Amino acid sequence: MGVAIDSLRDFEIIYEPYTGDLDLDKIASNFTINAPAAIIIAMYAALAEQRGIPLHKLRGTPQNDILKEYIGRGTYIFPPGPSLRLFRDTLVFCTEKMPKFNITSIGGYHMREAGATRTQDLAFSMLIGAAYLQAGVDAELDIDVFAPRFTFNAFGGSMEFYKEIAFQRAARRMWARMLKERFGVKNPKAMMIRQISTAHIGCSSTQLQRPLNNLVRSVVGAMAAGMSGGLPGVYPPFDEPLGLGHSLEAQQLVYDGTRVLIYEAKLGETIDPWAGSFFMESMTDEIESKARAEFDKIEQMGGVVAAIENGYMQKAVAKSAYEKQKKIENKEEFVVGVNCFTGPDEIDVQVNRSVEEVYSPELMASAEQRQKDNLQRLKDERDNSLVAQNLKKLKQNAADESINLMPDILSCVKSYATLQEICDVLRNVFGEAKPALI
Repeated sequence: MGVAIDSLRDFEIIYEPYTGDLDLDKIASNFTINAPAAIIIAMYAALAEQRGIPLHKLRGTPQNDILKEYIGRGTYIFPPGPSLRLFRDTLVFCTEKMPKFNITSIGGYHMREAGATRTQDLAFSMLIGAAYLQAGVDAELDIDVFAPRFTFNAFGGSMEFYKEIAFQRAARRMWARMLKERFGVKNPKAMMIRQISTAHIGCSSTQLQRPLNNLVRSVVGAMAAGMSGGLPGVYPPFDEPLGLGHSLEAQQLVYDGTRVLIYEAKLGETIDPWAGSFFMESMTDEIESKARAEFDKIEQMGGVVAAIENGYMQKAVAKSAYEKQKKIENKEEFVVGVNCFTGPDEIDVQVNRSVEEVYSPELMASAEQRQKDNLQRLKDERDNSLVAQNLKKLKQNAADESINLMPDILSCVKSYATLQEICDVLRNVFGEAKPALI
């Protein structure tokens, strides 16, 4: 998942090489972080201030998509209401202080990987986006200013080639329509879905059995991407299901597969090659219509926060995951090499898999203890009275929902309060989220 970030000291260490032409005002940093995203953003701002870099020059993207965590991934801390309050606080802070910094990277992908259907993926993503946009509107920000800083890291994917192309077309249309008609946006850039990838197969489409077949699957996804307005990236690598860390051979095939599609197949010469096709246009309409019906159903429940709190969305995804697996086991859906074409004459094709050694085994073995030692040293050396003072103020202001907590979190971070200490204070005020009973 990344690297241990316990305090601002860890940020200082990580960014030691990033100076001169690679200083913070000349690069973009991306953070896969959700529940404590406000703290990580504050650390980046604090590091910039240390270096005398104006915050308005910072560029980057935090995932900062906490609502999907309750539905698809589970790395949440606080209940949905307080978590949305923290999102609002980061939204206001970034819009006012860091206008080049993206605010969120919404991830329907995680929900689809957890088992959501295509309809649920699109509807839930739109509902989450609407909740984030509304948080900015309620904070009296100009939506034409902040909406262009929303991104999507990805929607989900599958092996159903035509439907994934139609899904991407429906998503763009549904987002643009919602921004224009519901929120009254006038800036065309605010109506765009900004994502680095479009259609793909999703890592859950890769299989442990006969894994080299996953290369074929990824090429199918890449072709769908190239026909839905995106880069035809051959992803994921074929050895995705074999464990963390892709082999050098798998990475090379990803690069070359993408290059072949771009330079030899000329995929991507036109953005929407299916435009006007009765088949594709009707499928796009159908996907959007089904997603809109699910969207409206949840809106009638009180919106995405209410549907998370009552467990509706979590139960819906769990049910869909069960039904999908049941279809595979009953051979209602076929997966080559898994539930069909598995006879004795089939060959499991193997290739070499080599992994570049980045850290020595000795360093890996001692990493946890060294991190603990460094953390204890930090706590011994910092001004603990200042830390306690800042944490106390954070606790007081956290009890008042009208107060933006980013200035208090920034003060805590600058005094080297740890991420856990800050989260523990907020836990005492907000409470902890409990998993939905499914």
